[in-house]
Amino acid sequence: MNIKNRIRNISMNDFWRKLAKNVTTVLVGNGGSSIINFFVTIIMVRVLGNTDYGIFLISLQYMNLVDGIVNFQSWVGVIKYGSEAIVEKNEPKLAAIFKQGFKIDFITAILGCIIAWLILPVAGTIMKWTELQIILAAIFSIEIVFHIEGTSLGILRLFDKFNMTASQSIVSALLKFILLGIYMLRGGKSLITVVILYVITDIFKHLYLFILAIIVLRKKIGLKNVLTASTKQLDRKFISYTIWNNISYTVDVPVKYFDVFIISQISVEMVAVYKVFKQMIQVLSMLIQPISVAILPQFSKLLALGKGEEAYKKVYKIRNVILSLGAVGVVVSLLVGKQLFNIFLGTEYGNNIFLFEILLVMQVVLLSYVSVHPFFSSLGMARKDFEITVVSNLVYIVIAFALVSQMGIYAVIIATAVQGLLCIYGKLFLAKRFINYESKN
Repeated sequence: MNIKNRIRNISMNDFWRKLAKNVTTVLVGNGGSSIINFFVTIIMVRVLGNTDYGIFLISLQYMNLVDGIVNFQSWVGVIKYGSEAIVEKNEPKLAAIFKQGFKIDFITAILGCIIAWLILPVAGTIMKWTELQIILAAIFSIEIVFHIEGTSLGILRLFDKFNMTASQSIVSALLKFILLGIYMLRGGKSLITVVILYVITDIFKHLYLFILAIIVLRKKIGLKNVLTASTKQLDRKFISYTIWNNISYTVDVPVKYFDVFIISQISVEMVAVYKVFKQMIQVLSMLIQPISVAILPQFSKLLALGKGEEAYKKVYKIRNVILSLGAVGVVVSLLVGKQLFNIFLGTEYGNNIFLFEILLVMQVVLLSYVSVHPFFSSLGMARKDFEITVVSNLVYIVIAFALVSQMGIYAVIIATAVQGLLCIYGKLFLAKRFINYESKN
């Protein structure tokens, strides 16, 4: 079936216009929430101190680690195959995709919470955690059961409801700022209370997103159609793609979450410094990542129309723009970074400005290729994604553990940079080969 004969061509102007609109919307949401969360971090560092804040981060990272392993990233499959169903004007198939996605989200969320509690005593023993750290990790783990947002995100992004995801980000961040800010600025320093308030705000964030997705579904295809949809007619490729995509995400866990645990063996205080720096740089990521979010549906539609070469060229155009903008951020950091850290966070952070600058440069380079990953996802090569991720992450583990005793925290940075570049260029190589093959056939 030739899809190109069934719908009009997508003009390049339309592509960039829609991308710019969606990126701007996500940018407002992510940028606004990042600024708010930045002030939350400042308050927590100042009130709790580096040691307690480091303990807080380690406990939070445990929850993130388990969730990253178990919870499926269903939104990627929802967007890819949902885009195809929309192009084909196949509403029953679209409803079935949403239904299956929600099933996956609910099952994995419950399973993740159970696993987190079951393995916590063992993990605590291995990491030599105190009783308090184990309690904090247990409280954080409650949140996993509410991580039912994969399909919700997919629905909102698929239907260009980026304004809703933006509002969710800002409202949730504001709630966190209000609850934690009021408690700590009034003298509250109990880590257990801080964690409970933090979890409450995150639960609100997940449920809010779910409700927004339900509202959109009611308007677009009707809740009844989703609930009664037969998943038997669902293309097996959707299930296979979702599974392989999640496996790829799971094997990516070492890069995403092991850094904190590795650094914690060196110094709990350095965990705080490292994570605060990463959070600062995350502001840059928040400015760039909207491209990845907004462009996946665009790439999926272009490829459905057989325009793979045009999509490939856009990856490099986006890279060049990001590198130019990122260079400005690096220069600003070199000029005033130390002074700002001394003022807002204390001299311990200002004295480690070199660490921040190294992290910043690395992040700019890796973020410049932000569109590589949604482009590769849109090709449907989830198994190849898994293979690339496995190889690059094995390299990460070897480098990090081999060098940590000699280089300390910088071993983690080197390992992260090598892993990121291997992943990027591996995907670019396979994508180019795939496109060349498709154009010849």
